[in-house]
Amino acid sequence: MKYSFRPMMIDHIQEIQGWRYNGVVTSIYVAPYLESHARGDEELRGPGGCHGYAVLHGDDLMGLFEYYFTDGIMEIGLALNPAVTGKGIGKDFVLAGLKFGLAQFGYSQAYVKLTVNVNNLPAIRVYEKAGFVQVKEDGKDITMHWFL
Repeated sequence: MKYSFRPMMIDHIQEIQGWRYNGVVTSIYVAPYLESHARGDEELRGPGGCHGYAVLHGDDLMGLFEYYFTDGIMEIGLALNPAVTGKGIGKDFVLAGLKFGLAQFGYSQAYVKLTVNVNNLPAIRVYEKAGFVQVKEDGKDITMHWFL
């Protein structure tokens, strides 16, 4: 599937705000984007000041990708539109977001990091299929790395 990545806009956030999931994650945290919009920021910033991108297939909002940088290491956050979860596109979605992030930010460190709740088994399976490996677990969250 061909995806396009667009900087997060308020109309994307308003749609994402209505997404509801069954399971560990029930909704997407969008308050920082709304606050960024209210401040009049040119680029809407998400949680932790991340760079947020709407992921589109044609005109359809398929998901979002967020890119954070701590001590030079890229960490990602992502979500698929609940209308397309369980349809077998997760691995390709994750890989497309990694490819975009590496190019967009000229990233070339040893790995990309993500953190996932230990009970979010569907997401963990998708991340492992995309090549992430578990490097740490604290009982609540699993830290995973995708090595370049």
